[in-house]
Amino acid sequence: AAAAAAATVPLPALPAAGPELKADIHLYQLRRDGFFKTDVLKLECNGRFTISLVDNIIVVHHQASQTSMLFDIRFLPEQADSVLPIHHRPVMPPASITPAFFPAVGSQPRTPCQLYSQTWIFFQPNFVVDAKIGALWMLSLSLEPFVAGIADAGRLMQLLLRRSESKSVVLALLQSALTYSTKRPLAEIAVMFDALNAAYSLTQVGHAPVSAPQDSADTAFQLHTSFATRLTVIRPQDLYRVFSVIDETIAAPTPESAAADVPGGQSPAAFFIAVLVEYLRSLNQYNIAVEHFLLQQIIHTLVRHSRHCQLHQFLQYHVINDSKPVAYSLLSLDQQYPPSFQLALDMMKRLTHQPQSHAATVEELQEALVSKNHVLSALRYHIEECNDMPPLAARPYLEVAAKSGDDMLFFTVFKYFEDRNVRVRRKPDFLPAEGCEEFVALFRRKFPKGGS
Repeated sequence: AAAAAAATVPLPALPAAGPELKADIHLYQLRRDGFFKTDVLKLECNGRFTISLVDNIIVVHHQASQTSMLFDIRFLPEQADSVLPIHHRPVMPPASITPAFFPAVGSQPRTPCQLYSQTWIFFQPNFVVDAKIGALWMLSLSLEPFVAGIADAGRLMQLLLRRSESKSVVLALLQSALTYSTKRPLAEIAVMFDALNAAYSLTQVGHAPVSAPQDSADTAFQLHTSFATRLTVIRPQDLYRVFSVIDETIAAPTPESAAADVPGGQSPAAFFIAVLVEYLRSLNQYNIAVEHFLLQQIIHTLVRHSRHCQLHQFLQYHVINDSKPVAYSLLSLDQQYPPSFQLALDMMKRLTHQPQSHAATVEELQEALVSKNHVLSALRYHIEECNDMPPLAARPYLEVAAKSGDDMLFFTVFKYFEDRNVRVRRKPDFLPAEGCEEFVALFRRKFPKGGS
């Protein structure tokens, strides 16, 4: 707290309601063509009230009960229709302001300040002055109690996203909801993902400006409910970090854990995969491009937990779309799951049928085959798909074949390029620029008679 001198007139307290009635607060929207009553805050009590505005939350302070009620007028009641005014109730049960303390002085311990004192004066938007003791406070909003106090996952997520500096709280909530030991039902998680992506989509797609207002209550309702507010944005990159942390906590599968994953139960791995697929569903629903790192994470998780049948289904039904990063991810898993190599090849072949990337994809496919020591497959693909044109660089293929230790493989690859040289240049010799002298010498040592 800091000393302050109040030089402005304080806001008057709202008049007390009668003993039989409960107090309401009526909000109006001022416009050039008049004003409309837009909202009614249902206080469900009477007495003296004062208002603060904290992080776009209307805070109504009730002196008699020494509590404060929080209203978010962006929350539309479940039964709300398109008629103004909209009636709101507090987003969570009334709570008291966190106690403030004067700092310790010398040997004297810190002392608490009296809350909701009659000497308090409230200034907009969120200042409190106690003129008697000469102290000034600024109210701020603690978001953690919302997580414990609001059961509806969708409404909770919407409320948090409309608050500034809420990103860390949202990510912590997501990590808790997605972790198997503290998980929420998948239906609730789907609602949370939809709230995240609805907010994120607003940053991706510009909204048309609101047309000039007309003199009608319906137009007033549309303006009121579509009024743009600042949103905390959770991007796919942020979710990827959360997913990665959770994935590291899931133990590698054992025969016992695999046997335990039976209908009627769900293992941590199965739950996590369902969460990832649900997030992809939500991204597609809001027309948000699915980043390749999310698809790669699904693939690695499926392979690590031996869910190979599910991987094939996801590829077959395009839950995982074709792309070069995904194909390379499949190639990298061929040691853990050998059939993934063929899945990668099939995907890259499908990509070669896309005119805009045909040449680049064909070359990349051949490089991928050679890098995995599948030299004959690369040559066969070049012959079948490219009609053996343009001529390949011989050295990378000969180098892999030589290092393999397989004399027949080296012989076959060398003879292919000799025949290619004859077709192209009418003689079997390699050009000096090709740098194949060492392989010519190696071939002569291994096959002195030229393989005849």
